[in-house]
Amino acid sequence: MTTLQSALPRNWFRLGFSQRILLIALGSFLISTLLIVTLLLRVLNDHSHQLLLEQQQEISEMVARRLDNAINERKQLLEAFAQQLTDGTQLRTQAEIQQLLDQRLELHHFYNGGMVVLNGAGHSFVDSPQVPGRANIDFSDRPHLRSARSSKAAVISRPIIGRGLKSPVFVVDTPILGTNGEALGFIFGVTRLADDNLFQQIGDEALGQNSQHLVIEPNLRLYITASDSSLAMQPLPEPGTNIVVDRALKGEQSGYIREDGGTLTLFSTSKLKIMEWIVVHILPQPAQIRSQRELLIEVGLTSLLFALIIALSSSWLLRRHLRELQQTSKRINAMALEEEPFKRLPVKGEDEIADLNAAFNRLHTQLQCQIKELESSYHET
Repeated sequence: MTTLQSALPRNWFRLGFSQRILLIALGSFLISTLLIVTLLLRVLNDHSHQLLLEQQQEISEMVARRLDNAINERKQLLEAFAQQLTDGTQLRTQAEIQQLLDQRLELHHFYNGGMVVLNGAGHSFVDSPQVPGRANIDFSDRPHLRSARSSKAAVISRPIIGRGLKSPVFVVDTPILGTNGEALGFIFGVTRLADDNLFQQIGDEALGQNSQHLVIEPNLRLYITASDSSLAMQPLPEPGTNIVVDRALKGEQSGYIREDGGTLTLFSTSKLKIMEWIVVHILPQPAQIRSQRELLIEVGLTSLLFALIIALSSSWLLRRHLRELQQTSKRINAMALEEEPFKRLPVKGEDEIADLNAAFNRLHTQLQCQIKELESSYHET
């Protein structure tokens, strides 16, 4: 008891019983309400963040699928066009091939670096649009050409520096097959990575222009392309320099990072199926997070307001129900001070106050009996 008294304020034991009950009840209610509201806000915050991550991850995967489909469409168009460059036994003439290439505007739209036709030995002799120095080049040592020759199927190259364009490109190399299956020549479509707007266009449509888009090659540790075109074919930063790139290379699909300035950034990644590239989207603190934070603050303030209203209502109800106990205490105290006659108290109901009054009445009866016995003993003496 001494330890408990020393732990509590001195004024606590000066409070009335009803006041202590009231304070304990209100304190318990406010603390439990605060804990519930805090837990609720945390759950809502975590849930909303998780939903936003899942939403952005779905968008990122959709962008990767669209890129896969777009690259695959380029490859299929080039494969179909390659069959027009031969009569089945040999390649068409240089003039005929040049005319066919110049007329295929949709292919020029897909391949912004143009197209190059090679003979069976791997030497270029037609290109469109014509680039100075791109004709009469020996491409036979290119891995994509050797792979297309051996597989007799279209091959997508890794990022390379174009020998004619002298800039970062990737090519779709398709063999031109004769009727006997022999590779009579090759045609490859060239995509300039720095100027190709396909990746940025798809990313902007899905996530908006406020986001940053990256396409990285994990094996070569290169930026294939990016919304910042100056990054194309640049080496990836050293580990520990760029958190998003590090986490993308580790295989993380989505997450949040907080930059030095405290800005919350959302990132999501997805791998292409047709190539080993990783599409990365970086989105500065989304408006959804800001609106959710404002909503959470509003919910918290509203909950605290309701808690205060309920606390005041509970206080009024407790005071009302304890009023009879206070009145009983005052009457007994008045009887002890002989300010009121010593008499029985009315018993109403079956609650604790009624039990208290009944106990007092039993005490009153015992005292009355003892008084009568004492009076009888006194008269007998």
